[in-house]
Amino acid sequence: VSIGGSSTYGVPLRFGYFAYPEVLQRLLDERRPFEHYEVLNAGIAAYGIMQDISALKEEILQFKPDIVTICSWFNDSASSPRWYRIPGISDREAYYKTRMLRKIQEFPPYKAIHETRLFGLARHILISLRTAFLGREQIVPESSRPRMTPEEFEWALNEIVKMGEEYNFLPVFVLEVLNRTRNLKQSTRVNKYYQTILKVAEKHDIPVVDTISAFHQRRDEWLYYDFIHPNRHGHDLIAHTIFDRLFSKEPGTRLTNFWNEKGIDWTKPQPQRVAIRRLNKADAPSGEILFKARAPFLSTQADLEVSVNGAQSTVIGPLTSEYRDFSINQSLFNATSPVSEFYFRAKLNIERNASAFKIGKGNIYSPVHIRAISGGKLYGWTSDITVQGRPYAQNRRGFNIVVVGRLSGEVKASE
Repeated sequence: VSIGGSSTYGVPLRFGYFAYPEVLQRLLDERRPFEHYEVLNAGIAAYGIMQDISALKEEILQFKPDIVTICSWFNDSASSPRWYRIPGISDREAYYKTRMLRKIQEFPPYKAIHETRLFGLARHILISLRTAFLGREQIVPESSRPRMTPEEFEWALNEIVKMGEEYNFLPVFVLEVLNRTRNLKQSTRVNKYYQTILKVAEKHDIPVVDTISAFHQRRDEWLYYDFIHPNRHGHDLIAHTIFDRLFSKEPGTRLTNFWNEKGIDWTKPQPQRVAIRRLNKADAPSGEILFKARAPFLSTQADLEVSVNGAQSTVIGPLTSEYRDFSINQSLFNATSPVSEFYFRAKLNIERNASAFKIGKGNIYSPVHIRAISGGKLYGWTSDITVQGRPYAQNRRGFNIVVVGRLSGEVKASE
């Protein structure tokens, strides 16, 4: 389960398909075959760490998560009031003060009169109780304090660690990263929330996903819509960084023990995008070859292509996200015997993908889709260029160039 604010939910992406929890799901499906994973995106816009704790207790724990990734600090550092709309107090204080009121609303007699004329009286009593619990609203400067101080934030992280021990899930801290970030050393030196995350992680041996270093290495690319919300390429990078941390060659004691308890061999090799099979002479095929294959992470339609001993490639059928049967006819390798190598790869099907993008209101389609979005006065424009459902030109500064064949629709070059 992934918890956090709008950057976890996927704001302002139009479809959750591109948010990092969904990308992580597809990565796990592709690279960890024969293992079953289900990723739940529990991110909610404007959520801070206290709302994450509330969601865990009231909703998420019923799903019995094995891993919970926590991506939070930015909303917690914002000035109050924000979530509970109670001026002058932190989210932690407001959460406990309003908890009793929420319990009253869940009380059966309260629910019973909700649809009756007595509800007006019940509402008056509830408002009176709110005043008694919280006091009357006062005008307090918005910037008086953050929603959660670094000290309260540390308490909240420790609470999640305790919940993990009680309910048997592994917390994983994901560093919520800003646009055009500094390197990890510089970022942690000036950000007390990062310092707190690393402090709690070190104390309890909690895995930390260092997205800061990953984004810093690609800081010249457009990976954000604004200063905090990643675009689809940024979400893709977050998902890959989480995956790499979960299956790191040096996972740490706690993560190693976790995988061992689950019976997962985290050291096994990852599937490759291109598959090569070399055979000994004794294993050379004498007839039709039958096998199964799938490609769950393909973002567009494609066919499985095979080359025998380096000869010209041949398409042997369409790929899908589920396993399907394939066969290599004997005629393919008779001319190149003895067989020593099979080379498999996914080939984009131009005809099936050519009508991906409709132009205007007519019946004209194009395999090329160009989208440009303003990032505001300080952040310039971001752009996406997609050909046959595949993204090119990784949102770099300046201009993007993709050269597409007029007849074939194939990408000749991109810059």
